[in-house]
Order: sequence, then C-alpha cells, then structure tokens
Amino acid sequence: MEEFNFDTIKEWLGITEQQLQVIKAIYRLETGKTETTPKNITREYARTHGKTIQKPNLFTILRTLIEKELIKKDGHSSYRVDFDGIRGSLHAHKDKLAREREEFQKAYGRTEDYFRKHVAKSQYPSVSYHEHDELYAEITKSISNSDTFNIVASFPCISYTYNIAVGVNLLEYAETLWRRCFKEKSLEVNYLTTLDIDYLFNQAFRSLEDPKLAFRECELVLKQLANQAETQPKLSVRVAEEQKGMSICLPLREKAAEFYLLIKDEHKEVLGGIKIRSPETSYQAENMFNLGFNYAEELTQKAVDKALKKLKQEYGILE
Repeated sequence: MEEFNFDTIKEWLGITEQQLQVIKAIYRLETGKTETTPKNITREYARTHGKTIQKPNLFTILRTLIEKELIKKDGHSSYRVDFDGIRGSLHAHKDKLAREREEFQKAYGRTEDYFRKHVAKSQYPSVSYHEHDELYAEITKSISNSDTFNIVASFPCISYTYNIAVGVNLLEYAETLWRRCFKEKSLEVNYLTTLDIDYLFNQAFRSLEDPKLAFRECELVLKQLANQAETQPKLSVRVAEEQKGMSICLPLREKAAEFYLLIKDEHKEVLGGIKIRSPETSYQAENMFNLGFNYAEELTQKAVDKALKKLKQEYGILE
C-alpha cells in the first residue's frame, strides 16, 4: 500500500496537532494494554514530546474529541479511539473534497466565463431569502471573519443564557458572539435595542416551557447584560425608546459589503430574513444604523433596573 503523510489526517478530521497527539497517545496505551486514564495519557504525552500537558487543557481536548466522535469514554475514566467515528469524519471530508473538486473543475474549464459572470457584474446587488435556521447559519458565517457587527434587535441575544440560546435554536450564533467578542476580543458588537421585556420573556418561556423558570431566567439575563456592558470592552449597547426603521444585522470587514434584513411576525419573532450583498446598499444601511445608534442612550444600570422593574410588574406574579 502506498504510504502517505499520516499527520495530514488532522486536517481531514478538523483537529489541531495537539489533539492528534492525544489520540496517538491513547492508541499507544491501548495497544500496550495500559489503562487509558488521564494520568497515563499525560505520562505518555510527556514521554513522547518531552513536555507535559496541563490537566485543564487535557480535559478540554478529551471533551472536544468526544464531541467530534473521535474517541470514546469507557467506564469512569478510560478512553479509547473511536475508529467508526474517525471513518465517519473522513467520509464527510471526502464528500466535501469531491464538491470542491467539482467546483474547481468548473472554474478551471470556464475561467473567463466565471470572471465575466461573477466579477464583471459584481456591481449589481445579490439578494437571497433564508428561513430562520439557515439565516442565522449565514449570519454566523459572516461574523466569524468580521471586525464589527452592528445589530438592531428587540433584545441583545449576546446576553442570553445557554438555556435560552438552545431553546430558540441560536446556540451556534450566540456561542460565536461570546467567543469572538468576550473571549478573543476580536469582534466589536454594537447593539441598538429597545430592551423589549415581553420579547425576552417570550423567548425564555419558549425555551423553558415554565413561567416561573422563564421569569428567573429573564432576571439572570438582565443582570448578565448589565455586567457584560460594563466589563466587556468590545460590547456596546444603546437603548432606544422605540424601534424606528428596519431590523438589520450588519457585519463589517473594513467596510460594509453585505447586510441582513430580518423579517418578523406579530410577536417580533424572527421568521427569516433577506441577505443583501451590495457595497453601495450596505453603506446606506450602515449610515442608517449609525444615525439611530449615535442618538440612542448608552445602557446604564438605571436602564437595567427599569427593565427589571417592568419584568417584575408584568411577570413577577409568576414567582
């Protein structure tokens, strides 16, 4: 059988070099009939690389590899390589490569036609409609490589708890905001919001299906928002008495090139949205956002206390 560079497998599996080395350490322990406990994995890693791996880092890596179905946990503290999961990941990557190869062949065979179609006419706007889940998947991709994200929203999703984010099917979107804005501090997020308490409660109730739990969750979200606005340098929240104009999401990479127009129902729930790719139209949308944002009041503890008071007046009977 023709040999290949085995370490290339990490790219096919979508893992880091260190994660691959942990998988290798587990496999060496397995084949050597040694217990694959975290302690032994750490020793094997140090024996091979001449340096140790910190315990918190190891457990984070193990958890990630389990989620990716590349290893399994047996019993209380033993691990083994999940070859079925690895084959599944490789098969998915194979399909992706096949699609990329097909696109490559199209571009290679008709290069001039593609330039004529996609470059020469780039000044014309591109408009596409997306249902809720697909819409937020598109927005998530956009903010993954943006510098700034401007949003007109009924309530800042960035302050949702894990329970609410899961319940309204926005976890990946919210986690991307948390990671890039709070952890990496690489994304500036600007919210223009009305702090709509009814909307927040409806989101919480939809997620938890219990009015008392929803009320408590809303309290937590509001307190969390106040803390984030005060301590997170990349987050800016401004409050308007009422929303004027369109609900938009505007990712920026140096300058505006695309934006999303959100379509809502009578309860202000997002049903879907329109993605518009056009530098000129996006520039106008940015100006519209900045006009409302610059005239709105910065979020203060007083504004949060007012929202908490309204929450208690409207839904405190549910305590």
